[in-house]
Amino acid sequence: LGKFFDTEAADYKKELERKVPNYNQLLEKAGDKVMDLSLKPRIVEMDRDADRRYHWTTVKEKVAAAKGERFANPSPYKEYFNV
Repeated sequence: LGKFFDTEAADYKKELERKVPNYNQLLEKAGDKVMDLSLKPRIVEMDRDADRRYHWTTVKEKVAAAKGERFANPSPYKEYFNV
């Protein structure tokens, strides 16, 4: 009976060793890659007004299409046509 408990104890220790995760696996996997996360001295301007105008237009176009109507182009730029 003692032999049984000895083998069970050895098996239990082996299972514990297998269950312990490798905490450095991410570092080992991505350790050779070099990433440049430094800040750049530049300003990127986001045109939120254009985003709002686009969203408003798409909503109005969908509402007009549901009614069977057409919606005019809301762009502030003029379109020129050569005749």
